[in-house]
Amino acid sequence: MRLILVFLFGLSISLHSDTIFTMRGGKFEGSLVVIDKEVVVFKTAQGQKEFSREVVNSIMLNEPFHTPSTESKATSGTPKKEKPLVIMRDGTRIRANIIGASKKWIELETDYGKARYKRDEVMFVDTYNRSQLGFLDIDAKTPWIKTPLVLKYGDRIEIAAIGSIKTDPHADEEIVEPEGILDGVSRELPLPSSWHGALIGRIGEKGTPFLIGSYLKIIIMDKSQEGQLFVGINDYPEFMKDNIGFFRAHYFVW
Repeated sequence: MRLILVFLFGLSISLHSDTIFTMRGGKFEGSLVVIDKEVVVFKTAQGQKEFSREVVNSIMLNEPFHTPSTESKATSGTPKKEKPLVIMRDGTRIRANIIGASKKWIELETDYGKARYKRDEVMFVDTYNRSQLGFLDIDAKTPWIKTPLVLKYGDRIEIAAIGSIKTDPHADEEIVEPEGILDGVSRELPLPSSWHGALIGRIGEKGTPFLIGSYLKIIIMDKSQEGQLFVGINDYPEFMKDNIGFFRAHYFVW
């Protein structure tokens, strides 16, 4: 059967915009104010909202992609009432309540006391560790890379990619970003409908390739298409050995 991918939204998060995800799949954009033991306070364009900790899955700060984490996805049981996991841009993970937030600062309350961090130092708040966070490096020389992600029916996956490659090492100015470069369309490419050098994916060894580009969010809606996620470069396999560079794809699965 054909893989069904549901595209939810594009890359349109402003500098200080945060996103809150609920357990039922809800999504609200605005600014985080406070997280304590019972509630999450969030300011949106429609006014200030309070969410019970039990209904909040995770909170994304500032950017549409996430830093590495080894936290595993919970599949059953009641979440523990523990402090949120605050993930810093350098990969540091801190258990802390957020007691204050502004455009410049995030104030945390940890087991060792209060701490203040610049907002740009904080990437993500995972309230109950229900998600899988991490990143993948995709070498431009490799046609397909088998990732550790096994996607199942109902899974939502968000991928954001950065970095640049060169598919022609002799072209001084031909820098290719994850969206690819328009230099003609060829049926010989793994995904002929997308630009040359773009970041692409497929589910399973024989899955149909699809475009990831710089940002993609999908839901797996076809149970027959569960399987391992592969990522690769939309380039001619016979000419990939002299490619230079890599893409880094940050992922978030819940």
